[in-house]
Amino acid sequence: MPSKFSNILILSDIDGTFLGNRTRIIERNLTAIEHFKSHGGLFTFNTGRTYDNLFTVVPNAAELANAPAALSNGCCLYDLAAGRSIIDYFMPPEPALAVAKYIKANIKDVGMRISAKAGFLAD
Repeated sequence: MPSKFSNILILSDIDGTFLGNRTRIIERNLTAIEHFKSHGGLFTFNTGRTYDNLFTVVPNAAELANAPAALSNGCCLYDLAAGRSIIDYFMPPEPALAVAKYIKANIKDVGMRISAKAGFLAD
């Protein structure tokens, strides 16, 4: 017999969704996630953060997730429990920086961050 949440996957953003003010972990979120998983649900993260940055703000991310995470705005499918990337789709740094320089030179009041495989690239 299927469990209550079988075949349901929840992907959560980090900032302002999973985490509260000042990157605070919210206890009721942890309780809800454990309840969901205990009834057959799959939970993971979908964030612009990189894997190393994710673990900085959610140290127990590997224990919380029971499915691969989508990191770096979808550029990386990452197995948190195994600590390894499943597949990456990263743009080479040179063209990414060229795009950033173009945007900064031609569009006023823009903020940006380029997610790289290990951290962020800055212009």
